[in-house]
Amino acid sequence: MKKIAFLLMSVAVIALSSCSKEGERGPAGAQGPAGPAGAAGDDADFTTTAFTVAAADFAGGNYAEYTVDFITQDIYENGMAVAYVQDTFGYWNTIPSQWHELTDFGFFYSVADVTGVIGFSATGGITADYPVRIVTMKRADYDHLNEAGLLANYNEVVKYLNK
Repeated sequence: MKKIAFLLMSVAVIALSSCSKEGERGPAGAQGPAGPAGAAGDDADFTTTAFTVAAADFAGGNYAEYTVDFITQDIYENGMAVAYVQDTFGYWNTIPSQWHELTDFGFFYSVADVTGVIGFSATGGITADYPVRIVTMKRADYDHLNEAGLLANYNEVVKYLNK
C-alpha cells in the first residue's frame, strides 16, 4: 500500500511540476539579414497574346516573320516566349508539334529598330491559317515550368503564371 501511495504521489508531483503557466511574450528579435537580390532586369511581364499564322504569309516558302510589340528587349534578354498552336480537337500544343505543319518558332528583338520579331517555320509552307498563342514570361518562371514538365500544357502554364 505504501508503494502504491508513493507511486501515485510521484506521478502527481511530476504532473504538477511539468504544468506551467505561459508567461508574457518577450520583445521581437533583431531582423535577419536580407535575402539575395534577384537578377538585374528580371522583370519581364507575363502576357498571353492570341495570334494567327496565315498560310498566305508563307507565300510558297517555309518561313513567315511578324513584327510584334510583346517581344520587348526585357523579354529577349531576361525572359522567354513559348508558342502554342491549336489542333483540330481544340488542344493547345507547343511549337514545334508533331501534330502540325508548323515545325519551329523563334523570337528576337532588334535594339536598332526597337522591335520584337517572331518567326515560324514549316517544311513546305502551311496549307491553312492556324490560331497561335504566345506566352511571354520571366526566365525564372520558364525554368520552373520546364523543370516541372509543365511547358507542354498551355492550361498548366497559364494556371501557374496566374498565381
